[in-house]
Amino acid sequence: MSLAYIYIYFLNCICIDNKNYPITMTRPCSVSASPVSFSLLAAAAATVFLLTVVATTVGAVEKVVVGNGDGSTPYEIALAHKSYGKVHTIETSNEHRFADTSDPEMGHYAANFHLEYMAVRGLADLPALILETVDEPYTGTYYGRDDFNNGKKATTPLGRVPVLTHGEFRLHQSSSIVRYLAKYFSLSGITPEDEAEIDVLYETVKELFGGHKFLKVHPEALEAAVLAGQALPEIRYATMTNRGQYSELEQSTAILRVFEEVLATSQTGHLVGTDLSYADLALFLKLDELAESDKSPHWVTAPEFTRLAAFYNNIAETDGVERFLAHGRRMPRIERCGGEGAAGDYCYKHDRHCCVAPPNSPLGDGEEDPIPHVPEDEYHPGGGEEL
Repeated sequence: MSLAYIYIYFLNCICIDNKNYPITMTRPCSVSASPVSFSLLAAAAATVFLLTVVATTVGAVEKVVVGNGDGSTPYEIALAHKSYGKVHTIETSNEHRFADTSDPEMGHYAANFHLEYMAVRGLADLPALILETVDEPYTGTYYGRDDFNNGKKATTPLGRVPVLTHGEFRLHQSSSIVRYLAKYFSLSGITPEDEAEIDVLYETVKELFGGHKFLKVHPEALEAAVLAGQALPEIRYATMTNRGQYSELEQSTAILRVFEEVLATSQTGHLVGTDLSYADLALFLKLDELAESDKSPHWVTAPEFTRLAAFYNNIAETDGVERFLAHGRRMPRIERCGGEGAAGDYCYKHDRHCCVAPPNSPLGDGEEDPIPHVPEDEYHPGGGEEL
């Protein structure tokens, strides 16, 4: 068969599967033997070549099963691309954890949950943490900007993510996803009263760690005061007003004190009731981000927040949580880079939990970094805007 006929053969037989790259066969092939002009054959050959290049370089999907021994994790793949604007779609799963190699008849539990989001932490972080904490098999698909805008966006509810699929049920809106998972896995309280209180505290976490228009935690101010051994202001959030003038340290202290006071009334170390809840996990993620080396790693040593520090350390030592922080299925942190507005991007940056530190990171080249419960003495100022 001539080269021209081979090109026609593939042109008639190959199509692009929108879900799986690279190009895949989808139907039986046949070759037409009718005469074709050389110019048409050349055009067909060029078309196939271009389609092949586009399909294998744009929107390429990195499919990863963490723990398969190949050394590549979603976390490492994203870091290698440097910024969110450069990364393609990353697909991952924790299904390998559920394979029973000792009993071939059991096989493994297939993932019933599919979580979709952008290739950043953001609003998918808490749903993923819930699934990891309860040790539930799931798959995660994290889209790069171009991959999302050039195809996936049109298929999502309201053109937005995160989206959670559970069997035939599809759900969007991040807080709705969190509450659905919490209810499904009994992380939303035992009694109606507990459920309501947990919901209140979840909303309070969201509001005080990013959602409040006038007040927020300022890591640099908090870290400087703690390192200096300064007594923190005794101001309480309940006495503050939205139009009041408060220092960065006063804002930070008042916000953390809200949860310190809640824990002061707890007999179990949880925000509400006797068991772990999604409000606990939501607060943990905020405290963990605050403890990063470029924010306020020494907040846990402040004598004003002893209960909050104990809460943080206890949650961090939970098997599912510790695994979530270190396993590599989680996206890296981000910071604004390359300018403001449309000209800017979000660059990935290392965190202190996962994998091995990249070159030039505050941890050093290749240094193992277990979860620290007491921060190291060295302080690395900086920080960035979270998406």
